[in-house]
Order: sequence, then C-alpha cells, then structure tokens
Amino acid sequence: MKKWKQFEHYLAEKLKKLDSNARPTKASGGSTELGDIYNKYLMIEAKQRNTKNITINIATWEKNKADLPINSRRIPILALENKDKKRFVVIEVDDFFDILYEAYMEKL
Repeated sequence: MKKWKQFEHYLAEKLKKLDSNARPTKASGGSTELGDIYNKYLMIEAKQRNTKNITINIATWEKNKADLPINSRRIPILALENKDKKRFVVIEVDDFFDILYEAYMEKL
C-alpha cells in the first residue's frame, strides 16, 4: 500500500473512536465525498510527504475550507506526515480554542 494511503487509513482508524463510520473517502477526495477521510466532525485533507520538513500549502488549505458546504459545522483540518512518519495536524486557532473550551466545559 502506498504511503499516502497508509496515512489516510491511520487517520480513519484514529477517528473511529469519535465516529465509528470514519473511513478514507473513495478516490481520496476525488469523488463526490469531501476531503480524504469521511467522518461527521472534520473536513480532513491528508498530505504525506517524502521529505523531512513539511510546509503548509495555503492554496490547499483554502481549497479545503472552500469545499465545505455552507453552514457546515465540520472543522477543516490539514493532516501532514513526513518521511519519518512524524504526524501533525493544522487547524485554525479559533477552531482549536473552540474545541478546547468545549472539551474543558464537558469536564466540569
């Protein structure tokens, strides 16, 4: 299995704790499904790179956001993996704090 496909499967398996229906999308986002990982909470674009350093492609980020349906509550995410299998998630800061606040409030 190709590295990018392995990364997508890794992400889908991690998300199954939140959404049991999480899975890589058909044609990796190239079909009618949005993003690379189907789930009900996040709009995930996954990028695997065969380099040590990873940069964020702003055009990819903006396309991921633009693909979200109007009034969607899904949060856009850019998931990145480098050649050493170091994995990162990029999220807008306001979305990060919204998630953090909500998780904190549930603990009270």
